[in-house]
Amino acid sequence: MELWDIYNAHGERTGRTVSREAWSPASGEYHLAASAIIVNSAGEILCSHRAPEKRHRPDMWEVCVGSAQAGEDSLRAIRRELREELGLDIPPEDLTFFYRAWDGDCIRDTFLCRRELDPASLILQPEETDCAAWFPFASWERMARAGEILIPATPDDEAFYAALREEIRMR
Repeated sequence: MELWDIYNAHGERTGRTVSREAWSPASGEYHLAASAIIVNSAGEILCSHRAPEKRHRPDMWEVCVGSAQAGEDSLRAIRRELREELGLDIPPEDLTFFYRAWDGDCIRDTFLCRRELDPASLILQPEETDCAAWFPFASWERMARAGEILIPATPDDEAFYAALREEIRMR
């Protein structure tokens, strides 16, 4: 059973913990999720493909994302998700906090990471991910805005895209 800490509208833990299955948010309650956008030197973004047996949003591309478990902050949560889903053990100093978005009942913290890697070398978690690939930023953005790639912000979050575009251009 996965347990989540409950957060208030200021992004602070309330002291309440609920099971994921029992989550029924009251107004002003949130749970925490974390994402990692991995970018290579060509400005491409690494995405994994959600396995067809996933209960929520199967057969979709996504950046690595997952809910924080009780007691985890977003950095610890995304490091766990990267290990579990992609077999990547990324040191905390290689993950830079990038963006926080509020989406419905979820606080979404996003981290950036620069890596050169072959997607075929990843150790994918069965029933979670079935492949991974690099997407050129322009293609990734078009697909994300169309809802074809799950991202850590809403498809119309202009500030998110502008900040990411600038970050990729700067390197």
